[in-house]
Amino acid sequence: MKQKAFTLIELLIVIAIIGLLASIVLIATNNSRIKARNTKRIGDLRQLTTAFELYFSNNNAYPIAGGPGPACGSFVYESTALTNPAFSKYASQLPKDPSSYLGNKEYLLLTPDYSPGPASGLYYILAAQLENPSAQDLSNFNSQLSNIQTKWPNCAGGLNGYNYLVGIY
Repeated sequence: MKQKAFTLIELLIVIAIIGLLASIVLIATNNSRIKARNTKRIGDLRQLTTAFELYFSNNNAYPIAGGPGPACGSFVYESTALTNPAFSKYASQLPKDPSSYLGNKEYLLLTPDYSPGPASGLYYILAAQLENPSAQDLSNFNSQLSNIQTKWPNCAGGLNGYNYLVGIY
């Protein structure tokens, strides 16, 4: 009596099919993770924008980015006036980029009108680096960057590597 068993070819075909399906699932979940991280970045900047507006309504100025950076008052935002206790009632915990540990840039705060005195604090720019930005995101960013280069030429260089902006500028 002859026993039926799987041949080596049949087993290799099944293993190849399982490997192919596993790689498809990994690719699909990676794209979902990227979209989720981008959604979090956009949400974080919207939350900070709300906090900035609340701060402005009580103080008649936006928080200043600590001091003059390279000609613009540009700083990674967690090292700025946002850690000041006066701002903490508007945003008790500052959000962090969800993948900064992977080499992505942290959020950036620019205060283009930085100057000691009463005239500063009327403008701000918050920036993030989206992963795989859409053509629409890049188009919006390029338009915003063009406006910033016109009004605040010293600030545009501080935005290298970023591709998503919000703020008053």
